Amino acid sequence: MSSERRRIASAATLILFAYGLSRVLGAVRELVIANTFGTNHNLDDYRVAFAVPDLLFNLLLAGAISSAFIPVLSEHLAKGEPQRA
Repeated sequence: MSSERRRIASAATLILFAYGLSRVLGAVRELVIANTFGTNHNLDDYRVAFAVPDLLFNLLLAGAISSAFIPVLSEHLAKGEPQRA
């Protein structure tokens, strides 16, 4: 495997690891919140307030990065243009 392909694979692995860590920490957050507040209307209000910015982040930023940035970066690296990448 060429060094550029290794770098791309390494970057993809890092992103995958960060995404997985994010999911695990999100589950821990939910457990802490459930243990702290229990089940009541205050927790429901928190979840609704948190859901809107979280949804916007996932739709606008996370989706854009994964669907646009990574392929462009990979293309420049594959063409041997690390400065443009």
